[in-house]
Amino acid sequence: MEDLHWSDASSLEFLGQFIGKEQHERILTVLTFRSEFKTPWPAVAHQTILVLNRLTRRQVTEWMRRDSGGALPESLVTQIYQRTCGVPLLVEELYQNGP
Repeated sequence: MEDLHWSDASSLEFLGQFIGKEQHERILTVLTFRSEFKTPWPAVAHQTILVLNRLTRRQVTEWMRRDSGGALPESLVTQIYQRTCGVPLLVEELYQNGP
């Protein structure tokens, strides 16, 4: 489920019950949400939280140069980094579709 921070109360209640039940089968559940969101259910032993931070300017530069196969104008890298603030999805979208 994407953007859990926008979920309504009934969806959060359902997810809390789903996650809280002991699972006899293995089920991969991926929930995405902003860092300020706190899940209304307690963490469980089989749950893993992975935090994805913004990319640094250096990481954005390396990514763009690797994907392009060579040198890029510094102005392009600067413009994309400034417009995306290092958010990986936005970097990818803007770089693929042009600034």
